[in-house]
Amino acid sequence: MFDCMLLGHLGTDDNFARRSDNKLPSKRYRNQRVFPRFSPPRSGVMVRSDLDIFAVRNISKNGYCCEAPSRAIDRLVVGDAYTSKLRYHGETYEVEVLVAWKSKKLVGFQLRNPSEDVAAFFERLVRPMQIGATLKSVRLPARVKASLSDAPHWWRGDFGAALFLWLNADETVKRWSFEFDGQYVSWSAEKGVETGVLQIAEKDTLDKIWAKTHHKDVRENVERKTFAIDALMAANLPQNVSLLESLGVELP
Repeated sequence: MFDCMLLGHLGTDDNFARRSDNKLPSKRYRNQRVFPRFSPPRSGVMVRSDLDIFAVRNISKNGYCCEAPSRAIDRLVVGDAYTSKLRYHGETYEVEVLVAWKSKKLVGFQLRNPSEDVAAFFERLVRPMQIGATLKSVRLPARVKASLSDAPHWWRGDFGAALFLWLNADETVKRWSFEFDGQYVSWSAEKGVETGVLQIAEKDTLDKIWAKTHHKDVRENVERKTFAIDALMAANLPQNVSLLESLGVELP
């Protein structure tokens, strides 16, 4: 899905190297980040160098942290700058990164003077992962459940995102719908994958969740589908494999 190759050494930022203590922050401060980080699936995100493949542990708007073998850690110096080629869903970006810190097994790379396109790319990457990671199962309101002949399982996440999942008697997935930012991606055995926008009814807050109209795209919207894939890859759901496979994702 997302990989990165270190192409060439650009030199060392001596000021940056002097400011850094060369180590991972202490446990007391490790989670107090200016830029929140979100963990991608281990099989989905890799950083590929000329000698080693680094598994990305987490990603933020400002860079990423990798798990690396000691031989790779040893040759990376805090403050060193590299050109790096990023590939994501068929897109390619060339960016500059700094080695921001390192420990025995981890190394942090910070974006260096990112262009508007690169900054927007990282913003786009982090947002669906944040939504997916926050999806939590909630109970259907009693009056809503009573009004539906085929009530779904319901998960809610940040920014008003929601996942509705209908299961067969044997607990296999019958159909599902993922809604975010006034858009939706859905799947059913009969119709396959559909994408589109939502029109929310002007009713009270509870009914707004349910009283809505789906306006299907004439053609499948690749950006909406990609957003759903990224969000579901970061989600912790019992049916995750089935949902991703229904979107055409090949899992190891």
